[in-house]
Formats: sequence, structure tokens, C-alpha cells
Amino acid sequence: ELIIINDGSNDLSEAIIKEYKDHRLKYFINEVNKGLIYTLNKAVSLCKGEYIARMDSDDISAKNRLETQVRYLTLHPDILAVGTARSIFGENVKRKIQCFPENFDDIKAYMFLACPIVHPSVMMRRDVFFKYNWHMLKNIVFDLGNVLVKFDSNELIYSFFNKRQEEVKSFYFDSLWNEYDQGLYSVEEMIEKGVKQFPELELCIKNLMYHWTEFVIPLKDNVAYIKDLKRLGYNVYILSNIPEDDTKYLRSLGVFDTIDGGVFSYEYKKIKPDPEIFHILLEKYNLKASECLFLDDRKDNVVAASNLGFETIEVKDSSKVDFT
Repeated sequence: ELIIINDGSNDLSEAIIKEYKDHRLKYFINEVNKGLIYTLNKAVSLCKGEYIARMDSDDISAKNRLETQVRYLTLHPDILAVGTARSIFGENVKRKIQCFPENFDDIKAYMFLACPIVHPSVMMRRDVFFKYNWHMLKNIVFDLGNVLVKFDSNELIYSFFNKRQEEVKSFYFDSLWNEYDQGLYSVEEMIEKGVKQFPELELCIKNLMYHWTEFVIPLKDNVAYIKDLKRLGYNVYILSNIPEDDTKYLRSLGVFDTIDGGVFSYEYKKIKPDPEIFHILLEKYNLKASECLFLDDRKDNVVAASNLGFETIEVKDSSKVDFT
């Protein structure tokens, strides 16, 4: 079978496809452009054959590629997937041959750098997907702090206070800020609590609470990455421990302009890593945890998500939030 999916093209693709009269050709149409990831996953779900081979419309395969790969997989039932080297060509591109590792240990090591199998050269066993409870990643769930935005509590406190900085930081950020994130206190109540503890710092505390959101800085490249994910067909959501004032501030900056939805802790009086806030996200948007990839900079949050069935990434470097 040859499965072709027209992902909302507006050229002559459909006319060309319909010129071919072959019962093995199966043609499907996305009524609107759904993006690469959605379309690839759809194609996999439609496959009925023993093996799945992948090709892009702008790539060229060697004539004996499929025959060679089928023969190899048939003779080696312990092998799940195979790929090839590739020849890079095109306008204004220096032609070259790119080879990839061939033994198991080298392939595993290479995976830390890039994918060791070129997508348009891959052939794999279809039953692998279902034997190991294959599922499609459809949704990306982002945390905010140190993932999509930068926030440094040290910088914040030392910008507003010239004395007792560590005491103020401990007072607010050891546990009280978690309650603020949950929407349990208003800005005025946070000021009141601070002034009661540090009466001589009243003006500084007011400035802190009225202006702290200005220290939450969007990471422009990471926020822009959301648009790339949308073009690839993913749904994008936010799951964040965040108070109301910061949510409004980031919304005003356009951080949430392209997301499909979000769960913000102050609205539900729950914070990560409480499993309940993850369930709220899943139920609110009718999501399956197994179809979601969750990114967070805190290990306890990542572990909580993983225990619920999410795919997870612990973000240790906010400058590298890119996994496609």
C-alpha cells in the first residue's frame, strides 16, 4: 500500500495524485493544514502492512531501497527499524554524503546529539507501535518559570532591599509564595504580612509587591518556539504555579497569544507537584496523559507528571527548549 495524505495543499498535488489508478494507493485529505506531526501520526494509524516506510515529497529514494530493507528485516526478526545514509543535494547546496553509526552502542551515543536514522530512509515494523502500547504525542504542556520566562528571586529581592535581603527572601519564598501562587492571598495581604514581619521595610515591601512582575522576563526564542510547534500540528498548553497578577502581566505581553489553553494555580487553589492540578488540566481540555509531553524545570514536578503517564522533559537549560 502507498498512503498519501494531502495536508491542505493548494497546488496541483491532488490532480497529480488522482492521475494514478492503482488499488494499492490510498489517498486521504486533511481539510485544513494540520502540520507535519499530526499528519505523520495519522498516516501511521492508517497503515495496515507489516512494515512502515517513510518518505517526504521532496526526497528521492534509491530504486531498490524498499526491497533491500524488507529483505533485511525479514532475515533479521530481532531488528525493529533500519535506515540509510543520505546524499544531500539541491540549489545552492554543496552535495555531500552523510553517513550514520551502524553498531548499537554508537547509535545510542549518537542519539544524544541527533536522530541516527534519517526520516525519509526509515523502515520499521508496524507491530512495534502496538506491542509497546504506541501512542501519539499530540500535546505539549509547558511550565512557565525558567522554561518560557526567566525569574530570579535573588535579583528581585536585592533590587528592592538594601538590608535584611536574605531574611525577606526566606520569609516570602520559603513557603508563603507557594500560597500566593495558589491564590490564597491577595497583593494587599502579602504586603500586610510582610510589613508585620518587617515594619521598617514597609515602603520596600510595597514596591516589591506592586512591581515584582516586571522581573518576570519572557524568553523570546522559547515563546516564539510555540508557533513552530503549532505549525507542526501540536496543541500547546500551559500548566504553571502562578498568581493572578503575574498571569495578567504575561497575558498583556502576548506570552499566551498562541497557546490552546492553560491551567494557572491561582484559579484552582492547587499547585504542582500535587497530582490534582495535572488532572484538572487533563479534564479541562479532554486530554490523555500518554499523548502529552510536559516540560518543567523542577524535578519534583517532572516526577509527578511522569507518574501520571505524561512524557516528560526536565528543563535544565532554558536556552535549549527545543526537542523537535
